[in-house]
Amino acid sequence: MLYSSARADASFQKELLHFSNIGVRLQEIQMSRNINLVSDWKTIQAISNYMRENGPFDIIHCHSSKAGVTGRIASILNGMSHKTLYTPNGLATLSTEAVGFKALLIWLAELLLGYLACQKVIAVSQDEQAYMLKTFKFNSNKVKVIENGISLPRPSHPRQVIRQELGIPDDALVFGFTGRLTYQKNPELLLTAFHNLNHPQSYLLFVGTGELLDSLKQTTNPRVIFTGERTDVPNLLNVFDVFVLPSRYEGLSLSAMEAMAAAL
Repeated sequence: MLYSSARADASFQKELLHFSNIGVRLQEIQMSRNINLVSDWKTIQAISNYMRENGPFDIIHCHSSKAGVTGRIASILNGMSHKTLYTPNGLATLSTEAVGFKALLIWLAELLLGYLACQKVIAVSQDEQAYMLKTFKFNSNKVKVIENGISLPRPSHPRQVIRQELGIPDDALVFGFTGRLTYQKNPELLLTAFHNLNHPQSYLLFVGTGELLDSLKQTTNPRVIFTGERTDVPNLLNVFDVFVLPSRYEGLSLSAMEAMAAAL
């Protein structure tokens, strides 16, 4: 399995350890999240070299938009495009972050590689499937739906114990967010909405980390709490009264599903 640690968090590292323990061969490659033709070509070369030295393979599965582009181009270079599956897990073309030439480049990559180097595209929801069929005119047999799944959140500590740990009164109204603090998740909108609410008995809890953490922590509101990375998310969900996910776009949100399973 090829992977990049560019966005590695504690749960990702735990998964890598699990894969290693059960005998999965792991190989790290350098991959930039942003479009950079030089570094992206180096990533394609690294993937292509791995395919050539360790293949041929029966199935090549590319997960996420950037790996989907680099991996599928590498599969073309090695004559294995007919063996390639692709799971975008939220297409980059849905993002409002990419505009102008960058947006056009992403759209063309998804369109062309969808036809040239992809046996099947895996959508994580029916809505994502419908978007692909409408936007790229893919044949319905090309896009299959395999919906995301979660483990049921089971808290190991009582609600009052975790609230006390965080300095939250028992009778407070707690709004909560779990996930990456990134542009896609739009946490700054949630922070603004909470400030505008002006409810003196309410708290806002951000669970997770990301590139926006430092800017969000500039708030002077003592009722906004940042937990950072946590491995006991079910305990935090048990603290919430209301779960909020202000994302700009999603495929099928795992955190929203976990919140619903926790009866929020």
